[in-house]
Amino acid sequence: MKSVRMLLTLTLGALAMVLPIMPGAQAATRTWVASTGADTGTCPRSAPCATFSYAVSQTDAFGEVNCADAGSFGFLNVTKSITISCEAGTAGILVASVGDGIFISTAATDVVYLRGLDINGAGDANKPYIGIQIEGGGKVHIEKCVVHGITGSSGTGTGILYNPSAASSLFISDTVIADNGSSAAGGGILLQPDTTATVNVSVERLRLTNNGYGLDADGSNTGALQVSVRDSLASGNANSGFIAESTSGRMKMMIQNSEASSNGTNGIKADGSNTLLTVGGSAIFGNASAITIKNNATLLSYQNNQIDGNTANDTPVPSQNLH
Repeated sequence: MKSVRMLLTLTLGALAMVLPIMPGAQAATRTWVASTGADTGTCPRSAPCATFSYAVSQTDAFGEVNCADAGSFGFLNVTKSITISCEAGTAGILVASVGDGIFISTAATDVVYLRGLDINGAGDANKPYIGIQIEGGGKVHIEKCVVHGITGSSGTGTGILYNPSAASSLFISDTVIADNGSSAAGGGILLQPDTTATVNVSVERLRLTNNGYGLDADGSNTGALQVSVRDSLASGNANSGFIAESTSGRMKMMIQNSEASSNGTNGIKADGSNTLLTVGGSAIFGNASAITIKNNATLLSYQNNQIDGNTANDTPVPSQNLH
């Protein structure tokens, strides 16, 4: 019997030397969240997780998180390349305390996609100050999202705050930014890079409605901020619809085939000697002031805009006409 036990021990020992050691569970390329999910395991389609935060922790860099159904999936911090894509139904982020709905801080080589998300501050001063805040570097794509009701303390809430610290790019399309900030402070989108590098922003088919301000591009703390706005609407904002401003860095904004209407102060505003604003094929209607140019900013027009029904500056004279 003793010989049998010794033979069995030797045999098992030999097998241990030749069989491969199985690795622990690895992160997945694609993970899932669901309204009935639980934050355990690796979030496969058959056993989805409950929150974006946990699902991202189980997903490889450059991987993707999808939604199995509509639900509320919690706030999210992003520090790596990732895609959050949820077009199957409402993918809600309803933050119950002051902070950010989504906070992104990535490296220059990272790429982040946010698609089909509904970020709601519920119009409460105790809800997040910022719907989406983006720092660091790299490229961020925001597509088919809604960011709304980000009131924040004393109305200082901002729908999207973009303040990268390195060369970077932001792309926004088919997105609604509404009911953020107040007439005193805050607003829809604030572009405010803090880097000597060039930062590029492109928006198309964007709706900026009923915010404190619509889109404010501030190039004061960057080497160059270049902003392209196309096929977009800024309407019913308490202050200006579109703003291009800079006290030191180079600021260039082009607005094409867009509308600035019924805004409380300016349809479009350009401020600062380093600011160049170009407008073409756009409608500027029903604002307190059509276009305001301050502190030696430069306005260029393609002479194909429709400017009418504004209380003041209904026919502003551009510094140079383009053909």
